Amino acid sequence: MSLRTLTLLVMIGIAVNFVIRLAGTLPGVWLITRPAVISASVLHLLAALAVVFFFTGCQHAECFSDRPRVRQAAAIAAWGAIIGLLLPLKSFLFHSCLIRTLPNAVTLGVELLGPLVATITMIVFLIALYQDQELRQDKRLSRGIHYGLAGTGLFFWLHLIVIFNYVIHFRLHWLSRFPVWLAPVTLPLVTAASAALFYFFYTFRQHLALPSES
Repeated sequence: MSLRTLTLLVMIGIAVNFVIRLAGTLPGVWLITRPAVISASVLHLLAALAVVFFFTGCQHAECFSDRPRVRQAAAIAAWGAIIGLLLPLKSFLFHSCLIRTLPNAVTLGVELLGPLVATITMIVFLIALYQDQELRQDKRLSRGIHYGLAGTGLFFWLHLIVIFNYVIHFRLHWLSRFPVWLAPVTLPLVTAASAALFYFFYTFRQHLALPSES
């Protein structure tokens, strides 16, 4: 599968995850049928898999064959994406009743640290792209990288909010499960972060179509 196709799958995954997050902020949405919850967990898992395949594809892409720093950053991001994959995988296994319980330490480690690690390694990849002078010559891609850094930076702080909430209240709540009155604050941030990341992958895919990079 080409890197452009993998990039498109990631873009679709970002859109799907945003819709799931948006639905999670609506009152009573978590009282919907179990098949719908399972379907959402499957889509979340597929979106996370697309990110893993994307970074794996970057490691072997011909356009990065002479850019060892980018390939190394892609390898780091791939491992981070695999760690981030554990959360949607756990959600899918639980909702499908394939597993019943896990040790609390494992559950908390996956849910609290998994998304944070994935976000940090994504930032490492974006910084490696930005530091490549040849890639920065594509002004649209350079702008997209800035947007990507802003989006991942927002997600980083949003993940920290979840962690701080657990430290203070000893309760694990995702932003979509926070009190409804907080939605006017968190939803615009999630929207901005998702849109910024989507724009980065859009410019990255457009860059791959350039004759010099094909």
